[in-house]
Amino acid sequence: LRGTADSSAQLGRTEGLAEICAAHPNWQITAALDGAFISPKAREVVEAQCRADPDLDVLVCQNDNMALGAMEALDALGIPYGTQPGQVLILSFDATRAGLEACLAGKIAFDAECNPLQGPYVAEILRQIEAGKTPPKQTYVAETTFSYDTITRAVIDSRAY
Repeated sequence: LRGTADSSAQLGRTEGLAEICAAHPNWQITAALDGAFISPKAREVVEAQCRADPDLDVLVCQNDNMALGAMEALDALGIPYGTQPGQVLILSFDATRAGLEACLAGKIAFDAECNPLQGPYVAEILRQIEAGKTPPKQTYVAETTFSYDTITRAVIDSRAY
């Protein structure tokens, strides 16, 4: 499930998935659906795709909102998802609280963080510019990943978002 066409997140995540699939000859992208980063659109396109071709192994969602919408579609069609053999494996991005709750419940197998708490980094760059200094050309924001088999309630409760 792709996000808003030509957005930086959509482009980067689409390219990253294509690179990973190219490195694994037995992995194949069978459909690329536009979910516009929103739950209702994701539900609509996943439901239509699954009605046309219910043979789905893995669903990569470019954000948690679309993953939640996809789960609604799968629920409506009675298609099992989770981490057990024979279930659709859902991978997602953003690691929002709702996404992490679904990960803890074993509904999302893997969630990659996209840290929205970038204000302090921007503030520091502005302070450097105001002080006449040249800030670094690139600043990296700390991010992590979460897996259904390692995430805990304490991890979710300790997060700022």
